[in-house]
Amino acid sequence: MHARSFVTAGVLLGLVATGLAPAAQAAPHPVADKVTAVPAGDPPAAHPVPAQVRRAALRQDARRSDLRTATADVTGYATVGITWESTPDAKDLTVSVRTSEDGRTWSPWEAVETEAGPDGRVSGTEPLVVGDVARVAARVTGPGVAATSGLTLAVVDPGDSAADDDVPMPALATSPYGAAVGTALTPPTAPVVNSRAAWGADESIMTWAPQQGQVRAATIHHTAHSSTANSYTAADVPAILRGIYAYHAKTLGWGDIGYNFLVDKFGRVWEGRAGGITAQTIGAHAKGYNTNATGISVLGNFDEATVPDAAVDAVVNLAAWKLALHGVKADGSTTIGDSTLPTIFGHRDVAATACPGASLYQRLPEIRRRAAAAQVAAAQDPTVLKVPHGTFVRLADGTVGMVENGRRHLASCWVVQQYGATCAGALPVTSAQWGALTAGGRLYRTLHATDGRIFFMQDGVRREVYDAASLTAAGQSTTAVRASANAISRLPYGKPVVRGGVVVVSRSTGSRWLVVNGRRSPLPSVFNAYTPLGALTHRKLDSASVSRMTTSSTTNGVVRLKDTTRKYLLTTRGLVRIDGTGSLRSGTDVRVWDRTLKRAVPTVSDRAASKVALRVRDRTQLYVLRKGVLHPVASKARLTKVFGGTTPPIRVVLRATRLEFPVGSAW
Repeated sequence: MHARSFVTAGVLLGLVATGLAPAAQAAPHPVADKVTAVPAGDPPAAHPVPAQVRRAALRQDARRSDLRTATADVTGYATVGITWESTPDAKDLTVSVRTSEDGRTWSPWEAVETEAGPDGRVSGTEPLVVGDVARVAARVTGPGVAATSGLTLAVVDPGDSAADDDVPMPALATSPYGAAVGTALTPPTAPVVNSRAAWGADESIMTWAPQQGQVRAATIHHTAHSSTANSYTAADVPAILRGIYAYHAKTLGWGDIGYNFLVDKFGRVWEGRAGGITAQTIGAHAKGYNTNATGISVLGNFDEATVPDAAVDAVVNLAAWKLALHGVKADGSTTIGDSTLPTIFGHRDVAATACPGASLYQRLPEIRRRAAAAQVAAAQDPTVLKVPHGTFVRLADGTVGMVENGRRHLASCWVVQQYGATCAGALPVTSAQWGALTAGGRLYRTLHATDGRIFFMQDGVRREVYDAASLTAAGQSTTAVRASANAISRLPYGKPVVRGGVVVVSRSTGSRWLVVNGRRSPLPSVFNAYTPLGALTHRKLDSASVSRMTTSSTTNGVVRLKDTTRKYLLTTRGLVRIDGTGSLRSGTDVRVWDRTLKRAVPTVSDRAASKVALRVRDRTQLYVLRKGVLHPVASKARLTKVFGGTTPPIRVVLRATRLEFPVGSAW
């Protein structure tokens, strides 16, 4: 390790690349991060001061009543941050950090910016990599300190990995500083992206379920605020990434690193947030813009230091490719919310921050020009095929592949038929045209779209898939290819693949449908809100998919188990068996459920009782169900008498369920 400090904060630029590169030599392995939380205490001295002294000092000196501090020992190439449980306004807090290499001499205080989480809530600062130092101190001042609770200094030891020294450097760039031309740049094909495994990500702490947005821009960040922030070595970078990851995922509770991509000063690109580098994964890097802007974090402080050319070159290539992948011009403009922005913009353009630093921000116009030039060069390259996504092409030797976003996916003739085409009808191409396409994953019947949807190809139609378990239940589980949904947009929709016992939600209208016996049953909002049906898995499907499902009657809460005589009431807590009470009247409409749905809903009582006591939700009137008729009961005392001196459980149903039964004489 190195006897120096490195302080970095989260900066992003939203872009991604195609080919994930593992570490080159020693096999990387997940490294378990150690997180130490230190409660806020007194101002730092040569040794830790007990917390009670801090409280005493605040009482003795009114000028210090707005001050909170903490110190902690540091091990490993550490990352730190300051968090809090609640505060009226994070803008009323001023947070600073300093470090000591010997426990006695301290560096100057350096300000740390706050950072909003995926939900927009500000519950802490950005991560600060302090590196290989002995101790760290934090202080929080400002008018909001007194009303802030749970102030904590978190110190992350990122651990060590044998593979940290083994990630290769990119080739030296040939384009000069400031060049606004693309002639020295390669076309916007996939840059090398070092995978999460390459930097030793511990996936056991990744608890965020990746979600998909719509990439319309890229946000550029830097990791700011230390005068020594650019002194890291190539071998330090994996530890830096692990530290930021653990702070975001565990300390702040985000479940993953916030940045989609990270770029180091040596020009290496690293996979950040999980979800797939070709996907439109929503990050956590720029409040209000995460859904539509992919984030790239450039490691270093560029407020005063000059951003290295290698890092700029990497950003250019990454931005050109990633934006082109989603149909976005690098020199265009876009509207996100109420803001009209360039398609490549800096964090400071949408937030009160210095990020991405003066040096990097000044080069954004150049980055836009060069990335746009690379996109144009790719479009003008005669070896690049100008064919629609999803076109099948064929070499002279009979090899066939599907073209998708500049990639080729090898396919067998049988799979080609499932996509509604034939090998004989594939477009003949030259070896040069074939070679200009990036090799993608082999084509299979199952396609995982980069926007998060899943499709199963069958006889020339695309069947949207509810989830992987639905394919398994249908006996159609196959290996999947990851590709853009544009590649199959020419195919008509077929009946979706949906397992039983789930709720389908229309992606366009929000309407809910309970899946029963392979059909869709309209699910009223009240049943979704107040019965266990609301706890079933809910997933969205395209309206074109939903419309191809056979429709059955609306859910009403009266159920018969398929192929049996067992009948149930759907109560607010689950199913209650009622066939022991006698036959239902002809006017009672019964819904037939299969066993899959029955197993998915809790059964409160499966005993064939001769009478069942119930009431309607939000009503006090009691009833006894007997022989298909509801008999009103005046009180609980009377109810107990009806049940032979034992007070029965009172089942709560919805009004729509009660209306299915005639009301008889009072008991």
